[in-house]
Amino acid sequence: MNIKQNGFTLAELLVTLAVFSILVTVGVPSFNQTLLNNRQVSSLNILVGSMQLARSEAIVQNRRVTMCGSDDGQTCGISWSNGWVVFVDGNGDGQVNGTDVVLRSVNDISNPGITPGGIGNNLMYRPNGRMMTNNNIRANTGQFTVCDIRGAEYARTIVVDSSGRPRPSKYNIDGTAPVC
Repeated sequence: MNIKQNGFTLAELLVTLAVFSILVTVGVPSFNQTLLNNRQVSSLNILVGSMQLARSEAIVQNRRVTMCGSDDGQTCGISWSNGWVVFVDGNGDGQVNGTDVVLRSVNDISNPGITPGGIGNNLMYRPNGRMMTNNNIRANTGQFTVCDIRGAEYARTIVVDSSGRPRPSKYNIDGTAPVC
């Protein structure tokens, strides 16, 4: 009586494990790079979306709308890396006060390296949609630099031109490479 047995030989299992380990070794670093890229793009999109909201609400409501860095999602601070607040700035002082209406509060940023350039602690959109920074009507351009653990080579900027429109870029507003 001849009994047929099904299964794998030890050599077949070792070859399969070797191929699998090679694929994992090659795949994991590229997956990590993809994950970092997605986090950075997500942070950029959330920041640009908040700026577009501030600009459009300033035009629609015919009032000043301010966006400022915030550590707690409720008050203005100095750092943009922990989040920001977008609010209708009734008295135009650049700070969230009792009568100001908060339009958006972002305080869960997966990318900790957001640095303003030429913007300062806050940016304010006037009713015509143009931006001004720190209550200076002549300062109507600026940028944000978004960095992660990979450094300046992978840094991106959000450039705000004189019309107030934000746009992502690989370069600073003056055409130079961003610095982290």
